[in-house]
Amino acid sequence: MPRQVNACSLQYEYIIPADKSAPTYASQCKNLTQAKKDIPELKQVHSQVLQQTLKRLQLAFKGMWGIRHD
Repeated sequence: MPRQVNACSLQYEYIIPADKSAPTYASQCKNLTQAKKDIPELKQVHSQVLQQTLKRLQLAFKGMWGIRHD
């Protein structure tokens, strides 16, 4: 069943516990490797597109948490 882009899945979404560190670009790239194994559809997207998306996500996290963009 296709997932809508305007909805969060209760099965796949999570909240970061207070005692865990925030995800970084490097940790997300590492997770992407496993995600591509678990979700075959991700293999259809060029790796640079996925990496650029993770960079934008990192900037969004920094903005949300009030961290300076270097």
